Amino acid sequence: MPQGRRKVPFSKKQKKVQLQAKREKKNRQLSSSQLRQRRPFVSDDGDIEDELDDELTNESHPVESTADIQTFSNDLNQMIHKIQSLNSQRHLDADRDINRYALRFFAETDQEIRERKEKAQKPLRILDSKNGLVCSAEDLFGKSSQSLNDIPFSELDMPKRPPWSPSMTKEELDREENHYFHEYCKNLLSKAIEEKRLSYFELNLETWRQLWRVIEMSDIILLVTDIRNPIFHFPPSLYHHVVNELGKEMILVLNKIDLVEADLVIAWEEYLKKLFPRLNILAFASYAGMKVRSSSGKRVGKLRMAIKGALALQEMVSKIINGRVNLDSWKQKIETDNKEYGNISLEDDSSYYESEDE
Repeated sequence: MPQGRRKVPFSKKQKKVQLQAKREKKNRQLSSSQLRQRRPFVSDDGDIEDELDDELTNESHPVESTADIQTFSNDLNQMIHKIQSLNSQRHLDADRDINRYALRFFAETDQEIRERKEKAQKPLRILDSKNGLVCSAEDLFGKSSQSLNDIPFSELDMPKRPPWSPSMTKEELDREENHYFHEYCKNLLSKAIEEKRLSYFELNLETWRQLWRVIEMSDIILLVTDIRNPIFHFPPSLYHHVVNELGKEMILVLNKIDLVEADLVIAWEEYLKKLFPRLNILAFASYAGMKVRSSSGKRVGKLRMAIKGALALQEMVSKIINGRVNLDSWKQKIETDNKEYGNISLEDDSSYYESEDE
């Protein structure tokens, strides 16, 4: 068989030119009906940008100006229209919609950006070393509610999948979910105080749909948080929906415990367990402080310690299901790996895990 030509090293600049050429070719192939509205896409550097076709217009869906696209008005009706437009802009060929799951948020106005830059130039306010670095769930999500067993619960609840049945068609289900999400955002924005803008929240309905499907198919929901401030990554509304409304189990993994003092880990565990009594909490290490081999940049002993974490997770899941599901194959796999790597010295146990410092 004839051999193919040898692969030639590809520079970053050449790769960027290649991607730009592919994108231009793809845009030329799209039909005019697919270019009636702007298409948000992910750029080469990972940022979401907006592309607007200035040549085509539609009487029922007029093309917006560039300035209008880049900024979102504070007017409620316009903001709702923006959200509705974002979730209705789908290519006819769904298989080629590379931005179906792109993250979408409200963009800051030029004035807001200028004000933020001015604030950044002001002197820093030194926080109280005792209380300045402490943040509770109540501070972020509101005061406790007696109706929710004293769980901090904000009026700004998370979007939940509307009722549906297997007899519904794809179009009916899509219409119901779009209508629900539209009303949710409308209600959310109407509650927002003018002087206190809402924080970033996902505007792409497809992202929420993925969360709904995962929760629906799962018996146990596992959420990974950063031990340095787990409240930022653990909304009480999610706990309330999964545990209280759906009756499912939830595991909260406190990751990177090796970056903080042991007292802080214990304090967070006790605080979260008191606040969320049905929450299963598991501490896990990122091993960022481990010894790094200078020659290869790999962390020594990481795989052996990762096996211990996997075994702890397996034991917690086994305790939760209480024999309702057979987990012997999972446990056997962990034990086999443990025997295989248990006798390896720490110097040799770097496996294929690359250093985060590279």
